[in-house]
Amino acid sequence: MKSNLPLNLLKSTRPRQWSKNYFVFVAIVFSLKLTDIFSLIAVLKAFISFILASATIYIINDLADIEKDKKHPQKKHRPLASGKVNPLTALSFAILLLLAQVSHP
Repeated sequence: MKSNLPLNLLKSTRPRQWSKNYFVFVAIVFSLKLTDIFSLIAVLKAFISFILASATIYIINDLADIEKDKKHPQKKHRPLASGKVNPLTALSFAILLLLAQVSHP
């Protein structure tokens, strides 16, 4: 079975958890500024920043816990613990995500 690195890197960012970041849109809803383009852009930037930051943290956490996760019944299937993603590749990707988040205007 051939490993799909881009897909496994994406999986390591835990996209199912991104739904929590939708809460940043609550502010724009309650402030009644849904039609204000500048407010909408600001909220979209915050949403993207939260995704990039949380994705970075998930990868770093998986790197720190890789040996423990290999022994866990569910976590052993994560891309790093299962060996589908090389730790150096994951670290490089985390750094890239962090730089994208920091440079996000």
